Amino acid sequence: MKRMNAGPKFIKLALTTVSFILVIIAWMIFAPTQFGGDTSYIIVAGTSMLPRFKLGDLVLVKEKDRYGVGDIVAYQHPEIGPVFHRIVEQQGERFILQGDNNDFLDSYEPTQAEIIGLLWVHIPALGKFLVYLRSPFVFSVLVIAVGFISYISFFGDSTKQHSRRPTPKASGVPMNDKESITELFFVLAVIAIGSLILGIAAYTRPTQINTSEMVPYEHTGAFFYTAEAVDDIYDQEAIQPGEPLFRQLTDDFTVAFSYRLVSPDITTVEGSYEMVAIIRDTNGWKRTLPLEPETDFEGTNFTVSSSVDLDEVQAVLDTLEARTGYTRGQYTLSIQPVLNVTGKLGTESFKDTFTPTLNFIIDDVVVRVSNEEPGETPTMKFSQVGMLSRSIVVPNTIKIISFEMTVLTAQIISLVGLLLSAAPMLYLGIRMRKSGGQNTLPHLNPNLKAVIVSLENPTQLTSFLQGKTVADVSSFSDLLKVVERTQATIMHHSQGDLHHYYVQSDNLVYHYAVQAPAEEADWPTADSPEIEAIENPGFFKRLFSRSEAQNGDETITEEDINSLDDAMRKSFDQDKTKE
Repeated sequence: MKRMNAGPKFIKLALTTVSFILVIIAWMIFAPTQFGGDTSYIIVAGTSMLPRFKLGDLVLVKEKDRYGVGDIVAYQHPEIGPVFHRIVEQQGERFILQGDNNDFLDSYEPTQAEIIGLLWVHIPALGKFLVYLRSPFVFSVLVIAVGFISYISFFGDSTKQHSRRPTPKASGVPMNDKESITELFFVLAVIAIGSLILGIAAYTRPTQINTSEMVPYEHTGAFFYTAEAVDDIYDQEAIQPGEPLFRQLTDDFTVAFSYRLVSPDITTVEGSYEMVAIIRDTNGWKRTLPLEPETDFEGTNFTVSSSVDLDEVQAVLDTLEARTGYTRGQYTLSIQPVLNVTGKLGTESFKDTFTPTLNFIIDDVVVRVSNEEPGETPTMKFSQVGMLSRSIVVPNTIKIISFEMTVLTAQIISLVGLLLSAAPMLYLGIRMRKSGGQNTLPHLNPNLKAVIVSLENPTQLTSFLQGKTVADVSSFSDLLKVVERTQATIMHHSQGDLHHYYVQSDNLVYHYAVQAPAEEADWPTADSPEIEAIENPGFFKRLFSRSEAQNGDETITEEDINSLDDAMRKSFDQDKTKE
């Protein structure tokens, strides 16, 4: 009698589970940004970071919430692509970078949104190898090799098995033995380990973090000027903004400025303003005349107006030309309010200045608003946008592959996952331990009533096994699969509390043994209530009819079925007579 040992399936399942978990962990850590991760892979392409980073090195960078002076980062240059340098200064929203081996600063100053990530891992020379692998010839060889290995891995074993015997069709036998319990246990273990990993990542992070938020605000202002109009010269009784002022008809005019501060989160605003008139020339000369003295204000808006005396302006120009001999027919007259604004946006204080300027061209004949281009409408409205950085508390987040969730959510999910998996695992562990490491009681498929014949005499067992090869199977369900395929009888032999089950297929006998404690003495035997009574006429007829309906590839004649029924009835009657 030869015996073949079949490796336990749960070992393969355990290795698969561990491999799967390791792949998930590796993916969470090293997933590239192109696939939803936060890691970017950069190959050093120059010598600007010598001596530490050499040409062909591979560096891994990770996205961060903030970067500071001294950090080594990679940023996206709009023309040359990724650049790997060190931050040496920060000016407002932009960073100034420089290579460690350079004596000059980078010409491009990226914003935080353009920074790819902070240095995380440095692997010398690996980049050269990756570049080599990306060559067309080497890549083609790798694809062919991987395809060949994959084919052998997936189809090699199945080809060998098919060469030995036909693969049995899937049966309806439920997996209610230890194999199913073990597989369920490992599924729950995967959930538990995944929840544990998520819990470690979540519970080691705060649920809330302090971060900066940019609060926008905008200074807006509009100028208005007017003067009394002379009949038959203008359309209206008063000169309107944009219309010229003729010197022979107008000695002065009124200019007004309306201011407003716009922001979504204004708490308080105050400050001061003054208004001046500036006479200037293109050669850099200027003279300032006060129009309105410095005045305090409160609130988000105010309006100030003043009168501009053109005779006073002309007196300044006459004095300039008389004392210097400098003669120019045209000058610029600028009306400029100067605002110093302070206040609070939310809880953060801010301070800013706003100095819009309305320019006029003045000569001996006319005063007109200066246009940037001839024919354009003069600009009378001005604005200046500012940003205030303030600290806020926001929920912390964690990224799992391409999904992002709050840390609090991750903590809840990990806790629920551990609780839901730990309780069933504890129950299954107790059952597995109670069964002494053996399979628990199987339940037969209600659509397939197996026949169990007890071999009470050891001599009968020896005779039955003589000259046959015995293959051990890992579960009672495997025996039932053989029964469904071959329609063979299950032979049962007990030695104390050790039960042996045998199913013959040609010259091969499948064997399964189980240790059944006294309290679990309901393992299948020839007298088990789960087994349909063998003396019941028509048993094999129903059995084979069901098999034909399921498999559709076996033809059993009526004569064969009746002969089997008669033979098994006579065998059963003889056993009953002996008893």
